[in-house]
Amino acid sequence: MHLPGSHFTLIQKFMGLIKIMSSFKIHTIETVPEGSKEILKSYRNGAGFIPNMHAIMAESPVLLKAYKEMGKSFNETSFTPVEREVIEMTINQINGCTYCVAAHSYFDRLSNFPEDILAALLEEKPLDDSKLQTLRLFTKSVIEKKGWINSEEIDTFKAAGYTNEQLLELIVGVAHKIISNYVNHITGTPTDIQFEIE
Repeated sequence: MHLPGSHFTLIQKFMGLIKIMSSFKIHTIETVPEGSKEILKSYRNGAGFIPNMHAIMAESPVLLKAYKEMGKSFNETSFTPVEREVIEMTINQINGCTYCVAAHSYFDRLSNFPEDILAALLEEKPLDDSKLQTLRLFTKSVIEKKGWINSEEIDTFKAAGYTNEQLLELIVGVAHKIISNYVNHITGTPTDIQFEIE
């Protein structure tokens, strides 16, 4: 049977992904390294289950702790909860992390995140709130340009009401999402059934 080159390449990539996924364990409380156990328990207590991403991260206590602490730091920034979510969902989409988009959508709905904003983010439509839309576009530019934004973009960001402090705080959100996005890309984290139901 002869397969066109493009189809053969796709099959190779798919088989490669299966191989990568099979090499990373989705841990439980019973199998997790001791250094990750308490953090994993906290995720289970908070969500009611252990998300697959955290279960995979738990292989490295250092990574799991770094991810949790980075998230805590981002929550302590001067951005509002809605602004933080606009930043993180924008990063998820630009980086093509389908797992994180599904996970954020699930938890957003549980937390009564504004449905119109979530819909606009998921459908990649402009946000009605001009300040949030500026934040979204600025975040998008930071990711796409790998931080090499220009002075005009910074001026637009600040003209919308944001500060130099918040520009720097945004980088914390970028770092937080790079951890989760890259882990999911590298390990092929399977989407939790709870997220698929949503």
